[in-house]
Amino acid sequence: MFKRLLRFNEFLAYIPARKNSIRVKNKNILRLGGKPLISYTLKAAKKSKYVNYIYISTDSKEVKKLVKKEKIKFYNFRKKKLSESKITMHELLSGELNILKNKFPKFKYIVLLQPTSPFRTEHDIDKSCKLFLKNIRKANCLVSTTILNKSCDESKIMYSNGKYLQFKKNRNFKKKRLRNGPALMILKRDKFKKNLLSGKILDFKMSKKKSIDINIKKDFDDAKKILKFFK
Repeated sequence: MFKRLLRFNEFLAYIPARKNSIRVKNKNILRLGGKPLISYTLKAAKKSKYVNYIYISTDSKEVKKLVKKEKIKFYNFRKKKLSESKITMHELLSGELNILKNKFPKFKYIVLLQPTSPFRTEHDIDKSCKLFLKNIRKANCLVSTTILNKSCDESKIMYSNGKYLQFKKNRNFKKKRLRNGPALMILKRDKFKKNLLSGKILDFKMSKKKSIDINIKKDFDDAKKILKFFK
């Protein structure tokens, strides 16, 4: 019965890995603990009990090689116009949604997994999918958060009531939470229009150690220190 439930609810892991990253050159394939950064996310997606399909969105030949090395099917390269540095995640997903629908007509939910979150595991993916399904009638999407730190990006702060999140503070949504990348985001495939996060947004809480988001050299240095705790 449990396996049947997992088959019925179709989750697609969407992994964006652009070639020309700006702040850290080729960060998606830089080695962390002897492995390319993207390998952590590829392995987690493969091991997830809930993920039915995996799609890698990239314009990099090196990423394609790594995907094939992990024995994951590579479908096609990202279009040039969607590989520009100014393209937002919303624009990217909107631009590739028809491709996803054509290749995987049965999927219902997109699990966004950014390679910059190497300590997010298959267990985190499964827990977030389980939480999303439990609240499927009310929740429109899910995003992972963690506790605030001293140098956090103000634009990533949201307000929680313990279960749901919103962008503005009020008497019910008081506690500050920090989107950790995000390491995890789940979207209903036909529900995101103007914004990825809208309607009722589930808060998937993650620890500070698991929430590292690698975008600058310091993040890589921090990840190397934290890596020993996950071995």
